[in-house]
Amino acid sequence: MKLVVRAEKLWAALRVQLWLFPGVATIFAFVLARVLVVVDREWIEHHDAWFLYQGTSSAAGELVSTIASAMITFTGVVFSITVLVLQLASGQFSPRVVRSLLGDRHTQAAMATFVGTFVFALGLLLSLRGVTDDAHGLVPGLSVFVAFMFVLVSVGMFIVYIHHISHSIRAITIITRIGHETRQSLERMFPRVAQGAQEEDKSASAVEVRDAPPTIVRSREHGALIHVNSNHLFELARKHDGLIEVMPMVGDFVPRDAPVLRYWPATHDALGSALSALVLDRERLTEQDPMFGIRQLVDIAQRALSPGVNDPSTAVQVLDEIHDLLRMVSRRDFPDPVRVDDAGVARLILPRPGWEAFVHLALDEIRDAGAGSSQVVRRLKALIDDCIDYAPAHRHAPLREQRALLESAAREEAPDATDGTHRRARVIGESAAAAVAHRTTSRI
Repeated sequence: MKLVVRAEKLWAALRVQLWLFPGVATIFAFVLARVLVVVDREWIEHHDAWFLYQGTSSAAGELVSTIASAMITFTGVVFSITVLVLQLASGQFSPRVVRSLLGDRHTQAAMATFVGTFVFALGLLLSLRGVTDDAHGLVPGLSVFVAFMFVLVSVGMFIVYIHHISHSIRAITIITRIGHETRQSLERMFPRVAQGAQEEDKSASAVEVRDAPPTIVRSREHGALIHVNSNHLFELARKHDGLIEVMPMVGDFVPRDAPVLRYWPATHDALGSALSALVLDRERLTEQDPMFGIRQLVDIAQRALSPGVNDPSTAVQVLDEIHDLLRMVSRRDFPDPVRVDDAGVARLILPRPGWEAFVHLALDEIRDAGAGSSQVVRRLKALIDDCIDYAPAHRHAPLREQRALLESAAREEAPDATDGTHRRARVIGESAAAAVAHRTTSRI
């Protein structure tokens, strides 16, 4: 089970590493270059197929050398473009969206293609040093043909990459990508659709804990809690006839030496195994933390509504995505934080966010920042009204509270203008009066 936890942590880290695909391509390309030279020497030497390179050995070396020098320059340009795009996305939207861009498969595939082509040409050059001086004057026809095909693939990939990267920094593309990741996380964490009215305030306080005081397990490192292997903790508690409570929620920051688990009762071996089920990282991930996806969307909307940017249309695009996510969450079954075994004995307490937490995170900050924008206010009202119509009745209270707060904030922003018509009339009247005063002054 420890190996499974470590593998999950490793995979979560590797998925957003820009060097992963280029690293694999480097190894593959170098090995392929050495193998193809052997194939040329042993099987292709006397063949004259149309696609095989028919020039001299020295000419082949010059051609491959040109490919290698051109590709390293080409790769440098592409890396520069990628870094620039990441910088622009971080400054324009939010630093938290950079991780999502780093995990973009199109960018990773493009990098792998460019680096792989360069390394293949480099590996072929190393092999050609021996081939060129070969007594038989061997011409690596197949190897040169493959190098040429790699160049063609790289050119095609570059065109695709430029098209993709130009679209990837658009606001709607980033918002949609974050929404897609959040939707996948919601499917994993809340897979069941709610059936009828449910108790919203599920709590672990009613669980009958053991008579003995719990053993407190403390964190050995600091960071955000990004993953909890709940199955491992549940099986561990059942095996030792105990009860485990995870104290922080996924997404919470955990300081070093802070309490993270309570265990009734526990052995020394079980404590170490339980701690290994918690994965900390420097920043949050959406895999088990759908709230982080909504957090990113809210950050983008807040930046768009800031005085320095003043882009309410982007904020409305964020609200469109949040609208769909809230509708999805509104009819989901929020699992009980207490997990029991077949005998009905509590084995694991795992806190998770509830419906009200989702509503407050999604709407509070955007409501405060956008109360002065009629466009944002209209969109918020439509969002809330639609969610009230769509969500079950027992989940209407937080939405009605948001509607009341929104109306109050909008009145505070424009206390003397009850509607758009009065506001426009007042502005036109003031402008006309100013124009008359200017003409009178000019005559005098």
